[in-house]
Amino acid sequence: MNKQEILSILRGERGASPNMGIEEDDLLANAFFDLSDVEKEAFWPELSDAMKSLVADREGMPFYLAARFIYGMGEIKPPRLPRKKSLFNFLLDAMAEKDQPAQLAGTLLTLLVLKMGKPEFWGRQIAASLDSLEATQDANYAMAAVVYAFLGYNRCTTISATDWSRLFSVLSRLPSLPRMEMLELLVGVEKEAKRPGELEEELDVGLGTLRTSIRNNEESTRIDQSLAPVFKTWLEKNEPRQAIAAWLSKELRPGGAERRGLSPRRFIERIGAERTNQAVA
Repeated sequence: MNKQEILSILRGERGASPNMGIEEDDLLANAFFDLSDVEKEAFWPELSDAMKSLVADREGMPFYLAARFIYGMGEIKPPRLPRKKSLFNFLLDAMAEKDQPAQLAGTLLTLLVLKMGKPEFWGRQIAASLDSLEATQDANYAMAAVVYAFLGYNRCTTISATDWSRLFSVLSRLPSLPRMEMLELLVGVEKEAKRPGELEEELDVGLGTLRTSIRNNEESTRIDQSLAPVFKTWLEKNEPRQAIAAWLSKELRPGGAERRGLSPRRFIERIGAERTNQAVA
């Protein structure tokens, strides 16, 4: 299978039927499994070249479908991912602009599946994906990019309170909270967190920082009400570890966000935020 044949499938020229649950990445997977072992090895350089063309032509949706195909190849048992990850090194440099959320999401999903990128790279992608979500208000691809960025960075180190605060802040300005994607982010980060106690502390400080920065009680209440179903589902259906489960229980207790005791670090940061608000006023 050559580059042009791959592009033809990804661009929807080969009879995809989304209404029947058959999309372009499914067709590409079917074509891939029909190849011989030798042809499968030759397929990956052709896919890499096809994705380079889609990046150059700013074809976000076909590019994201290519990433979904790669994700699917990583999910089957045994995985069928390329042996030469260097074929996709170009994705570490060819980052999408914030007005191209589908391309950004596809880039980060591919790199996440292939376990590529250093901590500094993934830290930059948290900022880039949140910029994209804020600019486009796109709760589909831009939010997906945010999920992949947080999961990628979490593999490297604990996500900071600053990043959590920015996430909650951007989400608070969306018309509605993308709950399923937010749950996927939170559960995925917690499952792979090496130090759940640190994760609990950073989450607590991040959400607390947002709350203290909002002077409008109605807006703060709206954010808490939006997050509550996500936190409830996380606690009841995804079995978080003890430190996170205890934090979620506090968050879900009536008035718990206001009444719970502050850690020394969070107390200091709250005082700082209040002083900043007073100076601005």
